[in-house]
Amino acid sequence: AESTFGAAAFAKAVFAEALTTPTLANSKRLASMVEHLGLDVFDGGADAMMQYCMQKSPPVPGAGMIVAATVTRDAERWDEALKDALENDDARVVAETLTVLAKAAKSTNNS
Repeated sequence: AESTFGAAAFAKAVFAEALTTPTLANSKRLASMVEHLGLDVFDGGADAMMQYCMQKSPPVPGAGMIVAATVTRDAERWDEALKDALENDDARVVAETLTVLAKAAKSTNNS
């Protein structure tokens, strides 16, 4: 239980850092944590994670990785992720997000 508490505290700290400083490195850390720890350790869970990833200003570098990890953990988020990706004005963001969602779908189907 103590290691779970420590992991949750660390995950919350990483998310707080990402909220103030959205960088590719922070996105990689968050995606990895979502994959390994799930979404319950983060304040606001999947809702907060998706809201963060889909923010337009400032855009989150590598948000697609976090979205892919989130939808892999919470299958109900697929529709939301696809809709948000397709509505984005930045073609690069759309392409990145759809690419990582496709990879997430493939890995989910292979497991």
